[in-house]
Amino acid sequence: MIFKFVNILYTLLFWPPFEYTLHYYLHVYNESRHKTHHVLVHKNNLKSFISVWDLEYFYYILPVLFLFDFPILFWGSLWYFLVHTITHFKPKLLPNLSKHHLNHHKYPSYNLGITNTYLDYIFGTEYNRIQQNITI
Repeated sequence: MIFKFVNILYTLLFWPPFEYTLHYYLHVYNESRHKTHHVLVHKNNLKSFISVWDLEYFYYILPVLFLFDFPILFWGSLWYFLVHTITHFKPKLLPNLSKHHLNHHKYPSYNLGITNTYLDYIFGTEYNRIQQNITI
């Protein structure tokens, strides 16, 4: 059952490493596709949903994940979709996470965590910390 509390706990535990790894390998193996998203976001100046046209698949995948009872992928994908949308269109709602993610658009090799920042700290890919180490 997708609405069990334990499924949310499992999502909080397993989704961030899955998301981070997927995002990392998207840059490694399909950089041109991912760069298209970054360019669209900056050209559009974050003013309309045209810049996230590639997220439309969530309208299709979320119901499928729900119907076939894949709770961790459902809750993780929903979490990702909401956080990513907020960081681009209402960044004041999540100021630290928004700054973290928008820095990723400027410096694509850094800040690979979208719904979290702690894995960037663990793996040394957090942009602000790296910049502070350079200036010391």
